[in-house]
Amino acid sequence: MNEMAFHENLRRGSHAFPASFYRVSAEHPRYEMPLHWHMEEELIWVEEGQLTLWIDQEQILLSEGEAALVAGGALHSGKPRDCIYHCLVFDNGLLFPRIPGGEEAKALLEHRIEPRQPFLKESGPARRAKEIFTQWHTLREEREFMAIGSLWQFWGSILAEGLYDRPLYAEQKSHRKREAVKNALRRIHMDYARPLTLGELAEEARMNPHYFCSVFREAVGQTPVKYLCNFRLEVAAERLRSTRETVTDIALESGFGDLSYFTKAFTKKMGQSPGSYRRASGE
Repeated sequence: MNEMAFHENLRRGSHAFPASFYRVSAEHPRYEMPLHWHMEEELIWVEEGQLTLWIDQEQILLSEGEAALVAGGALHSGKPRDCIYHCLVFDNGLLFPRIPGGEEAKALLEHRIEPRQPFLKESGPARRAKEIFTQWHTLREEREFMAIGSLWQFWGSILAEGLYDRPLYAEQKSHRKREAVKNALRRIHMDYARPLTLGELAEEARMNPHYFCSVFREAVGQTPVKYLCNFRLEVAAERLRSTRETVTDIALESGFGDLSYFTKAFTKKMGQSPGSYRRASGE
């Protein structure tokens, strides 16, 4: 199987809040969840009906009020039946850069121990999942704060209720590779504005540069250098749409030291110059 064909490489939310919420009903264009994967975590909660999930070939049946968590990098798909379900796709490392508590908490967030699924309706994790989606769709200015708080409670309830198992060695090895790539992505997302070398990213992943490039490209579909450039361009595009900063300032703050190179790279990716892009976004 060519897993890259199923790679979903989308920007989630904003750079300030790297998460996206989806409410999926029969009218949604992707009502039946196609086989895909992404590096972020995905929390799924069923509002009504039933949803059959396949996560790395394991089948999980979710009924009303139940929830499941898809680890970053896992191939997954879903088949709904008279169903309304909610999805939260989020970058765990950016939302929670520091992990409180002991070794078990760290192991859970790094998937060295795995949640036991599905989370049944009356369990703490399922109740927290319902809370997250309800808050998001009913609150306004404070909803990001509330969502992050409820996510902390979601993870905490998994630990408190002992709803986890330790994976086998082969699975742990796969997790280590995935975590290495996620560490590099996290470094890019946090430090894109400063000069970043391949050596620094490989060090973040705790791999030699040659092996790191191979692992990163297999997981993401681009070299680390290409991904870094594209991410910087996405940051610049967001700033062009949402601020009145000068193009030169945006280029510098997005990690480009050369305005000419930035303009050429941006035009190639977006099909128009930074100035034209800004004017079109304001229409």
